[in-house]
Amino acid sequence: MTKVDFHILSANQFDDAALYVCRLAEKAWRSGHQVLIHCDEVWADTLNELLWSYRPESFVPHGLLADGEAPVNITSSVDCGTHHDVMINLSHQQPSSFSRFKRLIEVVFEEEALKVAKRAHYKFYQERGYPLQNHRV
Repeated sequence: MTKVDFHILSANQFDDAALYVCRLAEKAWRSGHQVLIHCDEVWADTLNELLWSYRPESFVPHGLLADGEAPVNITSSVDCGTHHDVMINLSHQQPSSFSRFKRLIEVVFEEEALKVAKRAHYKFYQERGYPLQNHRV
């Protein structure tokens, strides 16, 4: 069963949340995991660019899933490629294929519409008995 973690950020802006997602993806990749970052379409290119530059001394092999598979991929579609290890969800939408992943990390920041969506996600997982943990960051 998919382990679901909610990372609740005190950040008010997407930019701060995006930096957090980059650090989280790098940490997971360095620990030997494949990572799929699911986000709203308007954020995909920004995350892709940010993973190249957020830490000049690091390298995270990544790209948009539409351009081909990499150890860290970014997508806004329901297609997950062959990924099944770690999904980081920064989207307002609940990914329909989340249950194929070993671990799902729902990232929440102080955008009202996002918080409303993530509350609905939490309730969905809770009602279906998924193991849930909250982390205030």
